[in-house]
Amino acid sequence: MSKAPVGKGKSAKKDRGPLLAAHAEALRSGVGVTPDGVTVKGKLEAALNIWSMAIAGEEEREEIFKAGIAPLLQQLLERGDVEERHAAMGCVSVLALSEKHVTEVVNARVIAAAAGLLVSEHARGKLPAVQLLQHCAGRQEFCSKVADAALPALVEVLKSDGLPGWGQMRQAQTHAAHTLRLLLDNVEGEAPEVRQLRRMAVLQMGAVAPLAAMVAYTPRLPPPALMPAPPPVVTKKKGVASKKKEGETPLGAKDAAATVAAACLRYLSLVPEFVDQFMRTGTLPEVIAGLPVCGEEQAAYLTGILWEASAESAVAEAAVAAGAVPALLHVCSKHLAGCRTGKPKAAAKKDDKKDGKAGAGKKDGKDGKGGKGGSGSGTGGEPPNFADMAVCNASGALQHLTFLDAAKQQVALRGGVPILTACLKVSNPQTYENAAGALWNVGLDVRNNLVLQAAGAPEFLAHPVPNSWLTRGESTRPSAAGDDVGDSSDVRDRVFLTQAPLM
Repeated sequence: MSKAPVGKGKSAKKDRGPLLAAHAEALRSGVGVTPDGVTVKGKLEAALNIWSMAIAGEEEREEIFKAGIAPLLQQLLERGDVEERHAAMGCVSVLALSEKHVTEVVNARVIAAAAGLLVSEHARGKLPAVQLLQHCAGRQEFCSKVADAALPALVEVLKSDGLPGWGQMRQAQTHAAHTLRLLLDNVEGEAPEVRQLRRMAVLQMGAVAPLAAMVAYTPRLPPPALMPAPPPVVTKKKGVASKKKEGETPLGAKDAAATVAAACLRYLSLVPEFVDQFMRTGTLPEVIAGLPVCGEEQAAYLTGILWEASAESAVAEAAVAAGAVPALLHVCSKHLAGCRTGKPKAAAKKDDKKDGKAGAGKKDGKDGKGGKGGSGSGTGGEPPNFADMAVCNASGALQHLTFLDAAKQQVALRGGVPILTACLKVSNPQTYENAAGALWNVGLDVRNNLVLQAAGAPEFLAHPVPNSWLTRGESTRPSAAGDDVGDSSDVRDRVFLTQAPLM
């Protein structure tokens, strides 16, 4: 393949013009001759050379557009053979990165051609096609076109096992999940009803099973030796939006794919039919097992899924049996240090005046955006605080689980009460509400009152019900006066209407 001349300055720019003209002629007629006498044979070779040149940088892409090559590539996408379409799609996917000229190279027909390549038998052509779709899905002017043309094709890529010898298929699946994430998330200017209909369509296409398989990958890192970890000291210093730690060990490509798949599942969990499909995958134990070792972004999405799904009693029972309580407590304790602290009630009142609801909780917690928090940007363009979202969603899931007596006991026995008490200091009002609800549920088992008091829980949570709601246990003995007097085990340890009746 011929290459563009190497160099900088005006002379290098002048030299590229004749070279690009030769490649443009090769795209038209099949043959072109470069200034140094090299013959470009065939449209495929010309497209591959242009692809290599476009990858070099924005300066090269600018000259390619000036040479009028974009329309020729669009024609090749429609009329070329499978190899030529693959090379042309590679060129288009790179040229679309030019913010200035993206509308010159991308249109509805190009997006449809990319969707067609995803369902073709040409494995190598899928990667540049899905890369183009991912880029277009992130742009408001192309998002709806991508959704209309490519949703079924993207789901088919997720379902595909790939072809022997092509490692690019896993990369294509990761890009397909990224594209779905952009389409399922909030698109600026798009009506919420449209977004919800799109989520329902993706759910009906069967995307839950392959996405759950990406999340439930093995092997993962071994679980921590101490789980849940003890809560950190929560100070009044306000937390900041989460950032990548410089010394953090990368968890690999599979974990990156699991994170974006978890984001897609979080958005799909807002569709009522999600829970049945998710439980049929059988991946709930693997999802719970990954909570203690995953990063904060993945933890934010996974705990959001559990928050939504555990509202159903059958799912809550299965989650408790799979060890969800210590895993969720570990997520809360692990990420508390990254949360903003302050007065949640004051923040809630402020947001009530503006949005009618606790807006901060809706952004960082259980919201119509899948718990993502402002579609990737908080107030004032801040990046999402995934640590804050993980604690909010995990405490919400614990609130659901602690309606079960087994979960109440696990929270008390596994050191969860101090962790939930520390969550009350988080400024997010939704986190405060979730943690208070979980502690209230734990306190309904009167045997946990001393644990709540020792952890410094507020009085209304340490003793959530009046004595008139309590009934005595089974062990009683009559006094000399004929009254029942309890011994050491004779206490009011049953809550009327919440515990199983005594036989």
